[in-house]
Amino acid sequence: MISMSDALELPPGVRLTDDGLRDDVLDQTHPANSTARIFLEAASRGATLEEALADVTQAFDVDPRAARLDLLVTAARLNRHFLLNVRRTSWRSRLQSWLEMPSAIMVTRRWPGVARRSPAIRGFRSACTETALAVVAGTVPILAAMALPLFGLALLAIPSQLPAVTLLALSFVASLIIHEWGHAFALVGRRAPFFVAADGWRVAVVHRPPASAWVAAAGPLTAACVGLAIAAIACELRAPIALLASIPFAGQLVWLVPITHDGRSVLHALKGEEVLIRLAVRTIVSIVVCYLVLFIGLSILGAVAFASPGVNWDVGIGPMPLFSAHSDGHGTSFSMGWGVLVVAIVLGILNSAAGAALAARRGRRSKQVTA
Repeated sequence: MISMSDALELPPGVRLTDDGLRDDVLDQTHPANSTARIFLEAASRGATLEEALADVTQAFDVDPRAARLDLLVTAARLNRHFLLNVRRTSWRSRLQSWLEMPSAIMVTRRWPGVARRSPAIRGFRSACTETALAVVAGTVPILAAMALPLFGLALLAIPSQLPAVTLLALSFVASLIIHEWGHAFALVGRRAPFFVAADGWRVAVVHRPPASAWVAAAGPLTAACVGLAIAAIACELRAPIALLASIPFAGQLVWLVPITHDGRSVLHALKGEEVLIRLAVRTIVSIVVCYLVLFIGLSILGAVAFASPGVNWDVGIGPMPLFSAHSDGHGTSFSMGWGVLVVAIVLGILNSAAGAALAARRGRRSKQVTA
């Protein structure tokens, strides 16, 4: 929520020119009328919304109430499109925004905070710093609000599980940072200018089009590789708490599903490629997602085995071992078999084939309707 006492700032890389509001990073120019120019001139010198309103009412004979509403709407739209940064100037406005947050989320179904854009990034050091700061600033308050009940429950019911809950929360934040680092490093490698945009808990790496399949997939794949490495080390060292920490990292593979932003970007970037390439990518994504689901489910069973003495599980499909868990008074052990990968490959291929068949059937139907 933006208030009249908030200060306005043009983000680095955004400037007011004779043609309008220029975004040098995205190579875009947005036209601005005379009223908008006065508003943007006030923002370029760091004025508050009250000061910008005074400039507009002094230059034009308008109703102050109508102009006030128009400026609030304009500031909110520019902020949502990362063309304007808004800075809280008083603790009262910060407190008011936090108090209005629950009702705003219920009505608008989105995070009501103000968005913020970082300077243009071209190097690895600035990419690491800006991305980590944006993720921590956006996710830690929400994660703290969600995790406090879990911490209290773990402390009262199962005090021994408090370190596991803490590690899971920290690994979740770390997985988001690694995810965005993957996008950022891919863009740095391509020498493409970009910036980090934070809108509440949502953090995105924004760059100029066209979209790249590698850039879109680099985030989930980087986090998943880190998660698989942690899981391998945890299984080797027989450390169940480290295995639990790998779940948020491996869960980042969900963002490769086409219903997510990264998944849609990958498919959109491959839209002009050959059909076989698209089918191969879809098959690989299906296999990875199937393996992720099996990995998370079996990891949860492994955590239950470590928490419950007297467990003696050996699960498999015919000659293929899936996982084994043993817990007794002398110690615990948990391992996954090669059958998990085989099952994931079979399910992924079947899912991809079913999707391709459904798409071909829809294509034939559309041609019949057109004819």
